[in-house]
Amino acid sequence: MMAANLGNALALLAALIDTPLAPRAAIWAALMFLFCGFLYVRTRRRGGAGGSRATAGASRRAIINALLLGLLWAAPPLLFFHAARPGAQLMIVTLTAGTLFGGAFALSRTPLAAAAFALPVALASAATLLAGADGDLTRLAIVLCIYVAVLGRGVLVEAARFRAQFLAQTAAEHQARTDPLTGLPNRRAFIDAMERELARMRRHGGSFLLLCLDFDGFKLINDDLGHLAGDELLSQAAERMRAALRGTDFVGRLGGDEFAVIATEVGCEDSARLLAARIVACFEAPFDLEGRPVHCAVSVGGALGPRHGGDQQALFRSADLALYQAKAQGGGWRLFEPAA
Repeated sequence: MMAANLGNALALLAALIDTPLAPRAAIWAALMFLFCGFLYVRTRRRGGAGGSRATAGASRRAIINALLLGLLWAAPPLLFFHAARPGAQLMIVTLTAGTLFGGAFALSRTPLAAAAFALPVALASAATLLAGADGDLTRLAIVLCIYVAVLGRGVLVEAARFRAQFLAQTAAEHQARTDPLTGLPNRRAFIDAMERELARMRRHGGSFLLLCLDFDGFKLINDDLGHLAGDELLSQAAERMRAALRGTDFVGRLGGDEFAVIATEVGCEDSARLLAARIVACFEAPFDLEGRPVHCAVSVGGALGPRHGGDQQALFRSADLALYQAKAQGGGWRLFEPAA
C-alpha cells in the first residue's frame, strides 16, 4: 500500500512538474514520502505484528495513520485541480479515485480506518467538483457520491465477513488451547506461556516460579466414587486455585490430576513458600462431591528460574523432582534443592 502511494505521488508530481504548480506539488510529494517512510520504519521496528497479536493501541494507530494519509490525499483536488491543465486534471481525478477506492478496500478489515482514510478524500473531491460551477463537474460529484456509498457498503460487507472469520478462528484456537473440563489452559497453552516467560526473563532479567501440582489419593477417589465425582473434584479444585493465585499468575491443567502454575516476579524462597502455602491451604476444606464431603490434599514442587534451570525442560525436571520429594514426605510443598 505504501509503495502504491509513493508511485501515485511520483505520477502526480510528474504531471505538474513543468507547471506553476510544481513547487507546491513538490512539497506535497515530499510530505507523502516522509509520512510513508515514517510508517515503514516504525512497522519494521515493531516487527510488523498483526492478526491475533493486534491490540487496541495498534487499532488506534491504524485509524490515526489512515486519517493522516487521507488528509494528504485530500490535498491534490483542493490545491491543484482547478489551476491545472486538462491533462493534469485527468491525472488528478484518476489518481485520487484510484487511491480512494484502493485504500478503502485495503483497509476494509478495519472499517474505522477505512472510513478515516476515505472520508477526507471523498469530501475534498466532492467539494472541488461542486466548486467548479460546471454542470459536468456537478454530475461527476453526484456519481462520486454514489460510488462512495457503494464503496462504503462493500467495506462494511467485507468487514463483517472478516469479523465472522476471525471470531470463528479465535473460538477454534481457544478451544484447542483450553481444557474442556476445568476451563483452564491446557498443556499446549501452558508450554507457550512458559516460553513467553522464559523469553521475557532472557530479555529483561528477573525470575519466576514454576509449580507442579499433583493430587494425593486422587485415584482412590476415582475408584471409590466414580469418574464423574473425580471430574467434579478437578473442576472445584481448579476454581479454588484460580481464587488463591494472583492475577498475574498462570495456572493450567497438564493432564489427569496434574496442574502447573507460573508465578511471575517470584525470585526468592520466602515468596515461593507463601504462594505454595496458599495453594496447599485451598485444599484443606473438603470438596462437595454428590452431596458428600471428600478430603483431597495436594503435593506441590517448585523450581525458580533461572536458578534451577534456564530452559523449559530443565525447569520442569527440577519442579518434578521437588514434587516427588514432597510426595515422599507425605504431601505438602518442597522447593527444588540441587544435589550437593
